Amino acid sequence: FFCVLVMKLINLAIALTFITACYCQANPTGIAWPKAWNATITVTMGDVVIGAPATSYYDSTVSMQATFFTQCATAGGIVNLEPCVQVQSSVEGNFGIWTIQGDSCCVNFNNVGFLAPEWPTTMDFINYQDVFGQSAIHFSGGGDKHDYYVTNDEFQIPLFVGPEEWTWPSGWLVGEQPDVFSDLMPISACNSTCVAA
Repeated sequence: FFCVLVMKLINLAIALTFITACYCQANPTGIAWPKAWNATITVTMGDVVIGAPATSYYDSTVSMQATFFTQCATAGGIVNLEPCVQVQSSVEGNFGIWTIQGDSCCVNFNNVGFLAPEWPTTMDFINYQDVFGQSAIHFSGGGDKHDYYVTNDEFQIPLFVGPEEWTWPSGWLVGEQPDVFSDLMPISACNSTCVAA
């Protein structure tokens, strides 16, 4: 009788441990971005890809991100067949988000700059869901309202971020990046506000 009772108690302890592990597991938290990366991105409106894929360079050591579009397709902007560069900067005296096309530029935002690497850590877990056929973690927040979807693994590679409507179809390449920022037209050269389409 004693051996049977001990076995039942052991089985009960195992079952309680399993239930506790399943129901008390903490929600995932966002992890900070690497200091520098580049990625091929696409811009979507709804589920429709607009423009052509672009290459985005991110470097927190210079507090800037520049995205080079072969067909200008910045969210909220006019889509055309001409190339453009969207710049996000938190550099003092060169703060904001602007789009350079040819020999001119326009300001998208003068009160929002570059996203610091820590911004995913400020987001709230929403749920798990399938994104582009794979399991993803959905976070929301990040200062102003962003929806951010990452791979459901320890790396949390970006898949999609909105409201920018940027999709990372192939992840990112992490590490030191070429200097694509030094020769970019500064925001002070922009004489107009970008017109939304």
